[in-house]
Amino acid sequence: MLLRHRTSLLAIIALATLTVCAAAAGAQNHSDDSADVAEIHNYHLTMPKVDQFAAATTALKKMVDTNPELKQRMNSGGDNDESIAQKAADWDLHFPEATAVVKSNGLSTHEYIVISLALLNDVMIVGMKKQGMIKEYPSDAITAENAAFVEQNYDKLQQALAPLTPQNQQ
Repeated sequence: MLLRHRTSLLAIIALATLTVCAAAAGAQNHSDDSADVAEIHNYHLTMPKVDQFAAATTALKKMVDTNPELKQRMNSGGDNDESIAQKAADWDLHFPEATAVVKSNGLSTHEYIVISLALLNDVMIVGMKKQGMIKEYPSDAITAENAAFVEQNYDKLQQALAPLTPQNQQ
């Protein structure tokens, strides 16, 4: 159920991470025990990885904002039924300049996609608890370790996600 709610949250992703949105939709088309969903759920968030993600996302957004042709190509989307591994391979093949930015920030394209989805999911769930929308964390949607990490770093994580919000996509 919570995976379905991620679709609306992913709709606000910056154009630089549109392929991430497609990967999320693809992961949602599989059963809840799929490898992609498990990988996202079990990804261990750390501040160094979040910092790498934030730097890569900021650089990707800047690159896409100044490159209309790349923006158009990335905006054309892809196959939503592909796995994260397939999405990462497609991104590497079709958007080598974006892959170079991600790699220059110490991440593989695959890990960048996984971090994006794990971070968005986990911050959303912790935010729901903070707002009183849920009373406890669903164990199948967030690990106890990531819930504690997000709670401790909530404001900083919100800042890391700021480039992905609509008001920052001008």
